[in-house]
Amino acid sequence: MNSKSKVFQGIVLVALSLTFIGYYFSLYRGYESNIAHYGRQIVVLACASMVLFGKKGKFDNRFLDGLTIVNAVLLVAWAVTEGVQILMN
Repeated sequence: MNSKSKVFQGIVLVALSLTFIGYYFSLYRGYESNIAHYGRQIVVLACASMVLFGKKGKFDNRFLDGLTIVNAVLLVAWAVTEGVQILMN
């Protein structure tokens, strides 16, 4: 794997983490319009990360490996949160 793709993967992971933080903060504060925008960003970044990380490989960096696992857990939590919001409306 070349260094450009590693840098891009790191950027996608950090952007996805920041998007999750923004989504849950907007959910906590009740900003409905922001929640919809963050949802779109999460879908796009999750698809980008699946394309990039679809291969079974690990990073050389333990931080990025951990961030990948955290993002996967947050993606599942986001899907459950969206499902609960649909059922509540």
